[in-house]
Amino acid sequence: EMTQNEILALIKREVVPAIGCTEPMCVALCVAHATEALGGEPESIQVGLSANVLKNAMGVGIPGTGMVGLPIAIALGALVGKSSYKLEVLHDCTPEAVERGKKLIAQGCINITLDKEACDNLYVDVVCKKGNRRAEAIIAREHTRLVYLCCDNNLMLDERSALHGATEGDSHTDLTLRQVFDFATTTPLEELEFINEARALNENAAQEALKGNYGHELGKTLSRPLGKGMQDVPSIIDAAHKAGSKWLVVEQDEPSMGLAPMECITVSMEYLKSIGAK
Repeated sequence: EMTQNEILALIKREVVPAIGCTEPMCVALCVAHATEALGGEPESIQVGLSANVLKNAMGVGIPGTGMVGLPIAIALGALVGKSSYKLEVLHDCTPEAVERGKKLIAQGCINITLDKEACDNLYVDVVCKKGNRRAEAIIAREHTRLVYLCCDNNLMLDERSALHGATEGDSHTDLTLRQVFDFATTTPLEELEFINEARALNENAAQEALKGNYGHELGKTLSRPLGKGMQDVPSIIDAAHKAGSKWLVVEQDEPSMGLAPMECITVSMEYLKSIGAK
């Protein structure tokens, strides 16, 4: 049975701040580890990824760059990445660094491949070279879990054997509902403050997403008057009636589409009338 401290440690391993999507930041972190071991900016970077990491990282935007995909994340991991920042590895990125990253990409020295022999769904293998020097770093199983680090003949870390013969879930002890309840109701709030910090980061990111045109604009689409977004309102009303609901409350957190609050209300009311809602 897990102790309170063990549960707290488990949560802290999972609730980790990241700049953007975790997969490209994980790759950038691995590049930073290899670059630091090499002791200088690499002349070539070979990156082998498991299918899951490659799929999740190849098409997402990298904050502060205006660019999408792994090449810029890898380039910046080598140029300005700091492994001590974990998934905030690109915290020191600047417009100048982005321009340097673009030049590094243009040189064709970054090679990204699918590692078909990857022993885990989350697996990143980075080899950085400069002259006759070679450094390799491997992150596996968890986004910040460095399992291998070597530069030339200097082996700094090798925990790869721990990955074999075990499944990804083995590192987590099963919790009962009673344990979760007891932890939630007895743990001092000050020990859980990091969760509140994570909430603030997510909320700030969500508010920023409503201001710009990012990705599929899901947040902006959901925060619209009725009939102008993605919700299947007639099906929602039908399900509510079948469930015996007497009231449905429409709430829109913020005005959108360039409309004032009362205009948003009018649009929603007109839509409800058009589908026969009373």
